[in-house]
Amino acid sequence: MKEKHLDYLEGKGRFKINLKRNLLTPEEERIVERWGHWFQALTNGTLQPYTEMQKNLVRVGKREALPVSVEECAWFKYNERKKIEEKYPDISDSKYTYQEEGCYTRKMARQMKNIMMSEMGKNHSAS
Repeated sequence: MKEKHLDYLEGKGRFKINLKRNLLTPEEERIVERWGHWFQALTNGTLQPYTEMQKNLVRVGKREALPVSVEECAWFKYNERKKIEEKYPDISDSKYTYQEEGCYTRKMARQMKNIMMSEMGKNHSAS
């Protein structure tokens, strides 16, 4: 069984992340690109899991368990985003715009932090 998994991994190459809006971190991208075909084969039943880690990945894929490992989180995140894009095919990057919320903008928070650090430095050096 292990040989079948290895053959599958070596024969498929890199997994193409085909999302309209990629919300994966660089580390998650690397994981999905490297292991995506294998993860997909495990979760869709093409390959049978034989380790506890693989069995848990399948449970996560079926939404029977929460993702715990970095690999499970990356695969879960990819699949959930894929489902959203399939359900809402007109979704695109242009619909997402960043908006400041709360009392302070990021610029204001940065300025306040700089003032606080400056004052702390003055007080510390005066002692």
